[in-house]
Amino acid sequence: MKYEAVVFDLFGTLAHQFSLQPYIQVVHRMAAVLGADPEDFTRLWFETGKLRGTSALQSIQASLEFMQDKMGLAKDQDKTKAAAELRLDYVRGLLTPLPYALDTLARLRKRGLKIGLLSNCSVDVPEVWGGTPFGARLDVVVFSCQVGLNKPDPRIYRLVAERLGVRPENCLYVGDGSSQELSGALAVGMHPVLIRNTDYDTSGEMQTDSEVESWKGPVIHSLREVLDLVED
Repeated sequence: MKYEAVVFDLFGTLAHQFSLQPYIQVVHRMAAVLGADPEDFTRLWFETGKLRGTSALQSIQASLEFMQDKMGLAKDQDKTKAAAELRLDYVRGLLTPLPYALDTLARLRKRGLKIGLLSNCSVDVPEVWGGTPFGARLDVVVFSCQVGLNKPDPRIYRLVAERLGVRPENCLYVGDGSSQELSGALAVGMHPVLIRNTDYDTSGEMQTDSEVESWKGPVIHSLREVLDLVED
């Protein structure tokens, strides 16, 4: 089939997925900077994840200030900024392109396809996005934390297609299967494919509400294979 656009997931697809131990270590380091009990702070961090992912909290610093209020901690602006920077540094590291990511995006654009990104993510991602290599290579970027919608809500898929100026039926969707994203894409008429990337070590990576094991649709093992799927 000839597609007009390719829509990519971010974490685990174009960039590294979160791994539990490094993730928790950064949360504990933030707690230490703020003088919070690490276990209580970590528990509240996870409890407030939805607020960071659906536009209720507009920055990591705002999220930390919200948590300090909840925990009854005295707020110190310098410490809050320092704790926020720990998290942002961690996310910057995650947003390193995976093997063949930039080359694949460039080749898709050369073939005249529109390229979109659709990510369930926290407010820290758009905070650091401008400093990543991805920005100029994508036509449309939709972050859940900015639009107040999460995959697999059909509205977020329709939104990215609308912003790309194409019908969902003319989009290839590529993702690692987190958040039931492939079923969500299929439900609106997109053509989803699961990527189980063998170009790098995925051991230890976290997935939320994954459908990898239940997925019966097409599967690829490298971003290079996306180019084969969009051949005329």
